[in-house]
Amino acid sequence: MFKSVTHYMSITQAALILDISQPALSRRIKQLEDELSVKLLHRSGGKVELTPQGVRFLQSADCILAEHDSVRDEISSDINDTKGHIVLGLVHPMARWLSESFIEDYSKRHPNTYLSLVTKSPKEMVTMEGCDLMVSPVLPDDIALIAKKVHKFKRYFCASPDYVRINGLPKHPDDLVKHQCIVNSAVNKNEKSWLWHSKTGDQGGSKITPAISTDSIDVAATLAIKGMGVASLPGSQLNHYFKSGSLVELFDYQFYQHQDLYLVYRTREFMRANLKQLILELQEFYRIQYSNCTLSN
Repeated sequence: MFKSVTHYMSITQAALILDISQPALSRRIKQLEDELSVKLLHRSGGKVELTPQGVRFLQSADCILAEHDSVRDEISSDINDTKGHIVLGLVHPMARWLSESFIEDYSKRHPNTYLSLVTKSPKEMVTMEGCDLMVSPVLPDDIALIAKKVHKFKRYFCASPDYVRINGLPKHPDDLVKHQCIVNSAVNKNEKSWLWHSKTGDQGGSKITPAISTDSIDVAATLAIKGMGVASLPGSQLNHYFKSGSLVELFDYQFYQHQDLYLVYRTREFMRANLKQLILELQEFYRIQYSNCTLSN
């Protein structure tokens, strides 16, 4: 307001340009003078003149406003810039899968965006520490974070052919209490039962016998292949195991577990353009991949 008054050398004209009343503008200039304990303007009729202190203050005001404009332009540039560095947090199997199916094409489309893939355990994914975006199978603890569900995928019960030959083939999830189960140590308490859904629309929970635990899907698959027990694994991870014959599905795909997959980020406001673009492309990638994946449907 002071700068506008000095530009027009008229409180009346400045008030008109600023779209406020002349008395209101006069009061604001008086408040500024009282705060500084100096006289900035001499008023004579409808015109004003700068005092020596007013001249000095105008120089400072020019510097302050120039710095403000520079910072505003810089911040706006950062928000709208498609260049830059993005840290993407993932559980290890998802990092492997995206590396095989998404990252290369994305990097070719956006050569000015530098991606850092950081693998985390499910327990570590309850916070956003060190990440700009996470692809997470668990909800974060911080309710201020945004968790956008991109898919509800299915986990199937499987074991190695040798395990089935030695221990028999269960006919229902209730039979798993008689089998060794590879449980998820990322849950808040020791797993003693597994919830399940069926293709007929039934759902329930069955007691299990834990044999060994891990917080890694890859490790669970390896243990199952080694004959250590029955594992519950995402359908998107199983095709190559089934094709190689290293794992078999136990219930002819009639029983499965549901698990949600989320994109987790801090805020929709003031988000950099390259991060917005990555979120949009990941959403589309998962939509296409899961619609084409017979097991995960």
